[in-house]
Amino acid sequence: MGLKNRFVGIDGSVREDADVELVRRCHRAVRGLTRGILKAGGGVVVSIGEEPCLVAGDPDTARVFFWTVLDEVLRFVKERLDVGMTFEHPIARIVCSQKTHDEKIPAAREAQLRELNNAKALLLKPLRANWNAGAYIREHQAREGDALVILGGGEGVEHLASLYIERNCPVIPLDPKLGGYYSDGNGGAAALHNLARSSPARFVEIEPERLPSELALLSLQRANADPAAVATQLVSLLDRVLRPRVFFTRLLNPAVTEYVDVDRFFSDVVTPCVEDLGYRADQIGLRPGTEGLLNREIVSAA
Repeated sequence: MGLKNRFVGIDGSVREDADVELVRRCHRAVRGLTRGILKAGGGVVVSIGEEPCLVAGDPDTARVFFWTVLDEVLRFVKERLDVGMTFEHPIARIVCSQKTHDEKIPAAREAQLRELNNAKALLLKPLRANWNAGAYIREHQAREGDALVILGGGEGVEHLASLYIERNCPVIPLDPKLGGYYSDGNGGAAALHNLARSSPARFVEIEPERLPSELALLSLQRANADPAAVATQLVSLLDRVLRPRVFFTRLLNPAVTEYVDVDRFFSDVVTPCVEDLGYRADQIGLRPGTEGLLNREIVSAA
């Protein structure tokens, strides 16, 4: 339920001398992850650009992951179209600079984007032509996603993760030691993976105590790691930490006569009902109330 109608950013990159088999394993996991998100009713957020590969002509050795994500999106779209299904809303959101959109998309990939667009499965957001800074693009990417999965990378994925965390969105850093495209930063996703295992509450809000053991089971660094199994577990983790939230606007001042009745109603009726439906209940109060009825409280504050 948590992934339905939610969008997951998938990002990362690979240094030019990374282990080829490890990179292939990661691309297989990214495909499985993308498929799992889409089957659960969610969508993906990526950027686009050039597609350099460690092995020429082998997309499973690409130093970026966004085209692998979009390959799986297109495969999913074609399967649905073949059985007569249509798309009312985009399931892939792409954020990039206008310059990248106009100059750096590989010719072989242009038809893919057109197919997704024609199927109404794609929302493409090229940013203003004069704005090409990576930080600016990442700020817009973070606004489009509800959670983030990262692997490899350097300074870019570290910044993107910080933007999601600032918005209280779950961030799941994976462990493969891929390096980063520009060999910058402080260790990229692999370093954040270690931090998430020691300080999980910084990365997820829902049951953070479970995150360290879950991350240990999501290892792609091991040579015998099963990418399909990792992808399945990762989808399950995202579905849990993306449990939809509902917030209550209610009387919170215990000095008010009606507080006891209001509190009993929310404790005995409202909270159990929304939790039974799979929602996480949040109670938000900015200041103590002075009235028993919300409409009187609003009028008195006006």
